[in-house]
Amino acid sequence: ENLLIKGNNLIALYSLRQQLAGKVKLIYIDPPYNTGNDGFRYNDNFRHSTWLVFMKNRLEIARELLREDGAILVHCDDNEQAYLKVLMDEIIGRDNYRNMILTRRFDKNLNNQFVESGLKTMNIGADYVLVYAKSPNFQFNPVYRQTTDERASRGYWKGFYNSPNRPTMRYEILGVDINDGQWKWERNKTLEAVYNYEEYLSNHSNISLEEYWINTGKSKKFIRKNPSGASSGKNKGIEHWIAPSDGILRSSNWTDILTTETNSIVSFSNPKSENVMSELIKTITEENDIVLDYHL
Repeated sequence: ENLLIKGNNLIALYSLRQQLAGKVKLIYIDPPYNTGNDGFRYNDNFRHSTWLVFMKNRLEIARELLREDGAILVHCDDNEQAYLKVLMDEIIGRDNYRNMILTRRFDKNLNNQFVESGLKTMNIGADYVLVYAKSPNFQFNPVYRQTTDERASRGYWKGFYNSPNRPTMRYEILGVDINDGQWKWERNKTLEAVYNYEEYLSNHSNISLEEYWINTGKSKKFIRKNPSGASSGKNKGIEHWIAPSDGILRSSNWTDILTTETNSIVSFSNPKSENVMSELIKTITEENDIVLDYHL
């Protein structure tokens, strides 16, 4: 079920308040960037203060529409990003700020013509998506990017030592103790992982560890002492198994996805990539959640 409203978006937001207050899981907007580009469908030539008031009025009512576990994402460029973040800190709450996602722009060599006469600025290669939660109840869905790392696709062993110095996270593992730094997990979780690997070796070593991990629900963790006998270095031979993965958990750097669809048939410049939109929606919502965009 979809609803499209054509008209003043501030009036539209107020008209939706009674119906949607506290029900929207994700609000995503790509507002005018206030760059002076009059070719944009919206008035993209506001004075700075007017632009901030324009954004403030809409963000205040938009916040009321969000669920307690919802989030609002605002696409922007570096022209107003810093001011927009301060504004959103005030309206949504500084404690509710989650991330600034970096997204790639279509690369243009606009400054090549100025190299000989003196380059004043670098080409702008990225836009930003400010992510704010409605409350501490919000959680991201894990979203992964593809990787060519063969180790990640089949699983691998990695040292279990961490450099932060936490005495409560230092304890004996398989006869090994450490005097500084810490192990990566708390003691009970670690002992369970040691037991899991010993169980595998004792009763299931006729199949690969990956097969055993799959057969047991893809949830077990494993810790061992390096079988080669290597015990030097900070890890002292203690390793934990990194499970196979089809990709790497996304960070706030999304520059592997091209932001701008240059061949789009829409009637305004610099529309956003459907791939970026899809990934943003996946990392916030579940099936049947309500998504609102009031800057179509």
